Amino acid sequence: GNLFRSGDQLRLDARLAKPDGEIMWSQTFDRKLADLFQVQEDIASSVANTLSVSLDVGVNAHDSGGTDNPEAYANYMEGLANQGNPDANQRIAFLQRAVQLDPHYIKALAVLSWASGIGTYWAASKAEEESFLARDDRLSARALAEKPNLWVGQMARVWYEVGRRNFVEADELS
Repeated sequence: GNLFRSGDQLRLDARLAKPDGEIMWSQTFDRKLADLFQVQEDIASSVANTLSVSLDVGVNAHDSGGTDNPEAYANYMEGLANQGNPDANQRIAFLQRAVQLDPHYIKALAVLSWASGIGTYWAASKAEEESFLARDDRLSARALAEKPNLWVGQMARVWYEVGRRNFVEADELS
């Protein structure tokens, strides 16, 4: 696309094209410079609506378990980025912050549930294992209750059963 600026006014001509050059979507946005971040959201929503897809962050994101809160999404992504970090507390802290910012963010709830379920395998004591399981039980039940037909809530419950080492139930749920 092209971006034009005149004082505090912006005009953005954006296009989405296939590799062969066929234009799949195009739109012009006229905004004030201060609304630059909003135009990003508008473009993402317009492209998603045109292509009939759902993004993890944006106006319609809750339908797919996502969020409309960019800060919650950023914390969720930090939690995912820290999955390889041996300090699980960092991953969990980011995910907890995402859920705190958007209590209806099912994907963040599900990954937080998974992190708790996995925590049972590295628990230093029976009490710590029970604490992980109790948290996982609450989180996975909440994710499932919030959106019962959404796969991510169902997978949260599967991870809870894996954490309990109840593999038959986990298999039946998946």
